[in-house]
Amino acid sequence: MVLYNPKEFNKSNDTKEALELIKANPLGLLISAESSFLSKESQIELTHLPFTIRSVSEDGSDIVLITHMAKGNDQVPQLESAKKCIVVFNSKYDSYVSASWYEQKKVNHKIVSTWDYATVHAHGEVRIVRDDKDFTLKLLEDVVDDHESNRPKETLVEDVWKVSDAPKPYIDIMMKGIVGVEIKLTKLEYKVKMNQNRPIGDVKKIIQGYQNEIGGEKGKFMSELTETNYPGYDLLGLSTSYLCNTSSRKENSNELLSLSLSGRDTYVVDSIIGRKLQQRVGKLFKVNKGFGITADDSFRRPPPGQCFVGA
Repeated sequence: MVLYNPKEFNKSNDTKEALELIKANPLGLLISAESSFLSKESQIELTHLPFTIRSVSEDGSDIVLITHMAKGNDQVPQLESAKKCIVVFNSKYDSYVSASWYEQKKVNHKIVSTWDYATVHAHGEVRIVRDDKDFTLKLLEDVVDDHESNRPKETLVEDVWKVSDAPKPYIDIMMKGIVGVEIKLTKLEYKVKMNQNRPIGDVKKIIQGYQNEIGGEKGKFMSELTETNYPGYDLLGLSTSYLCNTSSRKENSNELLSLSLSGRDTYVVDSIIGRKLQQRVGKLFKVNKGFGITADDSFRRPPPGQCFVGA
């Protein structure tokens, strides 16, 4: 199984950010499947479980997730047999985006509603640990300590709890009913679908919708996620327009960058970054050999290392 992940939304190379999403939203959906000789259909098993990241190598390549599940869960023997699984983690919030928010609606109504979200699909090799008291106890302690450490210290209603606070005979009995689950990740798929494929005018209106219509913690979360993931938003969102030539050589137009837009001025670049922005922003950009194009179609280009400031 592979996540549908168009390049505009694909952040699978950002392992650090993907792990941060998992840490902040540890309840994952564990998915496994197994084919049967007696049936053409695969048997799919699903279980919601809280996960903890046990270890991450320095280069981020060796990541292990741990959890535990009921010994009587039908998914346990399937995991032992299949040995592979996927765990799906979702961001704290996701949201409906009304077509009425889009700037494009005022132009020709050629727009439809959508849904914004962020998700991580963690693929891995799973190991089920049965009847190993030492392993299971250490796993429980790691999981509990991890989640207890995330409780808000300023507003704790009771002291932090440890597994050792419970009577040992009671813990021994409880451990007999569970199995340890250890997943060594083989691939992380990270998707952040936040309208990166829309023009900047639409994105600004979407952010206004989140802030003013949705509001509260969810509106703040979604608007910030949109701003963070839109290419060049921190620059494109400025009230003043800039066209900068970052090249140290007079003839190197490939490093000419368009930093932001305002009003009707349209500053454009023919550079790697410029082409990426042009793909995102659509009709707001034109491209012409590294020269800025203003609203009256005149050409201008700043000297190396300098910027033009738009009116």
